[in-house]
Amino acid sequence: MHYPPTSNILGEDPTDGYNGPYPAYWIKRPEGSVPFVQEEVLPSEAAYQTIYTLFHKSLSEDKVLLLSVHRIRNDFLWQKYCSQKDLMSQSLSAEEKLRLEKHLFHSTSAKRLGFTCQIKFDTHLSGSHMYGRGCYFSVNADQADRYSQAGKGGLRHMFLAKVLVGKCTRGKKHYWQPPQIQSGRECFDSCVDNVTSPNIYVIFNSYQCYPYFLISYKLLSDPVVLDD
Repeated sequence: MHYPPTSNILGEDPTDGYNGPYPAYWIKRPEGSVPFVQEEVLPSEAAYQTIYTLFHKSLSEDKVLLLSVHRIRNDFLWQKYCSQKDLMSQSLSAEEKLRLEKHLFHSTSAKRLGFTCQIKFDTHLSGSHMYGRGCYFSVNADQADRYSQAGKGGLRHMFLAKVLVGKCTRGKKHYWQPPQIQSGRECFDSCVDNVTSPNIYVIFNSYQCYPYFLISYKLLSDPVVLDD
């Protein structure tokens, strides 16, 4: 299969603000009852280089081996995400729109991988409730890696997800959803660990996040597992 230079395609740079049809148009749509497809991102592609740099910004190449990156195409989830983005953009100023979306890391186990790609990020299975009972995302890959679970052969998985963080406030353990803004009816869109300089975002609405890229990797410190 021939891949075009992804640097020329809106939405293929993980850090741009694209909002439209699924950008990787050369990837076939899921067929029949299969809800998603995953397609490997080649090391020669611009998207791979961007993800590689973001991933290794906090996880040293001396400690972690990045094995592969895959695009996840799930048209149902993508349409829900884009609709949510349109909805959240309506009342925002131009400056606020620039802060609406972020690309954040989220670790997952092999058992949860299929659920996320097929159905959604589960906002009710947080292992930590420090900032609310939602789905946790982090600015840096090393933060997400702390919650990763090694599978067979030490294989680990992490998403670089599109996340609509919107208007944020500091989270609290008992939050099941973001609190109201002051005394009005409008609520915040997400919770964070630090309002001034957030490292962790908590999302309570699964349509505010999309499993954009899947990163597979292993820690070089993990023991080598030999087959029986």
